[in-house]
This record gives sequence, C-alpha cells and structure tokens, in this order.
Amino acid sequence: MVHASRLDFREHRFRLGTDDAARQDFHRMLTALIQIRYETATEVRANPGDWGIDTFVGSLVDKISIWQSKYFADGIGKSQRDQVRESLQSAMKHARENNYTVENWTLCVPVDLDGPERQWWDGRCRAWKREYPGVVFNLWDAPKLRTLLMSPDAEHVLNEFMVLLGYGFHPTTLPLQLLPYQSKKITKAPSSSSNWQLPG
Repeated sequence: MVHASRLDFREHRFRLGTDDAARQDFHRMLTALIQIRYETATEVRANPGDWGIDTFVGSLVDKISIWQSKYFADGIGKSQRDQVRESLQSAMKHARENNYTVENWTLCVPVDLDGPERQWWDGRCRAWKREYPGVVFNLWDAPKLRTLLMSPDAEHVLNEFMVLLGYGFHPTTLPLQLLPYQSKKITKAPSSSSNWQLPG
C-alpha cells in the first residue's frame, strides 16, 4: 500500500533526469488529475505563447478556469514568485484582449510551502482579489496533490506518474538498491511484447 505522505514530487526529476522533462511530466500529471473531475480539461500549446494558460476548463469565447503548473521542486524563492506573478498577469491580459473571462486561477506546485512562502501566497491572494475582482484563487501544493492522487478515482494517474515500481516504471531500469522497495502490484517484469512504456 502506498501512503499519501510518502509521495515526493521530486520523483518526476529523478525519473526523467532533467528539470525540463520533469516540468512537462508534472504538467501532464496535473491535467490527468483535473480530467478526473472535468472531462473537457485540456492544455494550450505554446505557439509561441500559451496565453498564460497551462490547463483549463471552459470556453475561450466565454468563461474559463485555469490551472497554472509551476514545477518548483526546490521551493518558491524570488525568481519563482516573479514567474507566478508574470503567469497570472499574462493570463489576465490575454483574457481581456481575447474577450473571455477567467473565473478561477489555481497555482499548482510540487512542494510543501514553508512559513514565509505561505505568507507570501496569502498576501498575494489578498492583493489579487482587489486587482481582479470576481476571480477565485486557489493553491494546489504538495499536500493537496497527495490527497488528490490517493483518491480511488485517481489510481490510474498515480500508477502512471508517481510510483517507482509497479506503476508504470520498468524494474530492470532501476538501480539495484531501489529494488527492495518494490510494490506488491508487480510480480514480474513485463514481457517485450507487452504494452508497457515509460510515460512521456
């Protein structure tokens, strides 16, 4: 059995080897989680920009809810806070220019916020509510994401993206020291003819 408290979102970086790949994998995991509740949730391809939208639900000729993915696996410092502010400003600017309304804006990060980070977030929400009346701001941090991933409906997302062994990760690709932690869900390595593949 996998416990929510044991999920570590640095796993994306460990498994894929680079921050860029981890960032994309984390974003895909978020979209899959959102689609559990909102089947129409989708992403915006950057061409060259993404209108400040990572994943959204709704219509770009009416109203939308946005989930902004930020793979800040090492905390939220000044640079990361600037990126959050710029993403929100971009989302609101493009909404005005393209005649749709942002109803909800959710920041998604893979970490537990410390005291100063939480104070920063609470302060920004208070300021943003004044600047963007009518928009609801939410935070999906590591505790929230763990809870979502441990729900029965999210088992397929957990299996694909998070657990090292038995959930979408071929055991023969892992260092030997990790093998004692093998999940009970896997009893033998998949055959070469199976449909198994790395998420990507």
